[in-house]
Amino acid sequence: MGLPDRSIRNLRVNQDCHDGRKTCQRKNVKSLTEDEKQQVIHLLNLPEVRDLSVRQAYFFIEDHTEHSMPCSLSTAYRIVKGMYVRRDGVKSPDITSHPSKEHIADRINKVWSWDITYLHDANANNKHYYVYCALDIYSRKIVGCKVFETQSGANAATFFKEVFEQNGITTETGLTLHADNGTPMKSKELQELLEGYNVTKTHSRPSVSDDNAFSESAFKTLKYSRGLGRKNYMALELCQAAVDKAVEKYNNSAHSGIKNVSPNIRHSGREQEIEVLHRREEKATKRKEAHPERFFSGKTADYTPAGSASLRFGYKSKSKSNDVPLAESDS
Repeated sequence: MGLPDRSIRNLRVNQDCHDGRKTCQRKNVKSLTEDEKQQVIHLLNLPEVRDLSVRQAYFFIEDHTEHSMPCSLSTAYRIVKGMYVRRDGVKSPDITSHPSKEHIADRINKVWSWDITYLHDANANNKHYYVYCALDIYSRKIVGCKVFETQSGANAATFFKEVFEQNGITTETGLTLHADNGTPMKSKELQELLEGYNVTKTHSRPSVSDDNAFSESAFKTLKYSRGLGRKNYMALELCQAAVDKAVEKYNNSAHSGIKNVSPNIRHSGREQEIEVLHRREEKATKRKEAHPERFFSGKTADYTPAGSASLRFGYKSKSKSNDVPLAESDS
């Protein structure tokens, strides 16, 4: 019979007991059906989302279409994972040779991060266009992005004068601006402008590459996910147009660091952010009611808005703007 005698005695006592052997064939009622898996693949390949990542496509479908994903984000990843071969990166060791401090951003226009990257000029091999980019670390929104032909303190001052006017920055805002130790970041022209707006300026630790992580992450998204770094540009105007388009798409796409809402939504106000997350929670609740066996913990994901953002740094420049003491929450 292929059964031990103890199992036969158990069956005589309780004839309705299930087969507990690990080798028996069981029907998995918690997994998605094949039709539901095909529906997930179909939705992720819709024309409006097929060039986005799985996470961005998932939340675009949830927020901007009449469709509803039949599964959670992690399940969608598992379905797609079998279609591709992935290579995980190696985490760099932590550098602790320099003491670090921290900025806490609990509102917009409290802490900005900025940096400069370059794009290739098609007219010469050794010539580049330089992209000046400022980002609000609370909302992750790129608040300003402009292309110049050179790196200089004068260009940095011109860039921030325009960005401050566009975002309503005044001497009463209490803005902190963080950057690395590049020459334009520590220039006299920029220093004079920041003093006029009462902006506190801080810099990364020497020889530490990840002290300006928010800007570096945004550059990687713009240059690789948005395709800016794969092109050569014939003119400054064409480069600026491509950057503007990529920034607009970045600001309106789901961001993993802020509960997958877009930077524009988080920057616009708490009420709109809560409304978007509430709609997602309603859809997740409907999925749970339809298939409660698929929710192992008995509850849906956390749809509360993201909290404050922190920026670690360690080296402060010896400039007049840094004489303004940090708040207790920032120190």
